[in-house]
Amino acid sequence: RPPVMGDRLRHVLRAVQPDIVHVHNLLNLSFDLPALARAAGVKVHPVTRRGTSARLVALVDRTGQRSFITDRGVADDLPRSGLKTSWVRGIDVLHLPAYSLLGQPIGAAALRAVKIARDHGALVSIDLASRRPLLDAGRAAVKAALAEAAPDVLLANLDEADAVVGRRQL
Repeated sequence: RPPVMGDRLRHVLRAVQPDIVHVHNLLNLSFDLPALARAAGVKVHPVTRRGTSARLVALVDRTGQRSFITDRGVADDLPRSGLKTSWVRGIDVLHLPAYSLLGQPIGAAALRAVKIARDHGALVSIDLASRRPLLDAGRAAVKAALAEAAPDVLLANLDEADAVVGRRQL
């Protein structure tokens, strides 16, 4: 049986097919992401966990509107103690998606990364990244997490900002 991600993706592709600009073998996409990242100069610190790895599919329609299908897999399972100081020390900018602040144990690990980055002079950037996790967590929880992380840069589109503060505040 194909994984749930594949089922979800097939359903969405059937629903939005006329609006998809490019689809390149999405269900069988395989490449060595760590190798690509290393080739781009990124220091990769893989963490091995039992379970499925996180996956994200971005769909972009002709107008540029993007939709995402995500399966975070074991990505949210990184405990605070699993984050090594050496991974963060010496960076200039720490960039996190907001949903990494909203669940546990990844939330504690993300906040620890923020503290280490700040202690070593790095800027912190947070991308609200997706409306659904923000709505699921609730405005109060998202605002509290953002206040605790106190990012130097906050990235959001209108729908994401609306999920956090409401359209009247924009």
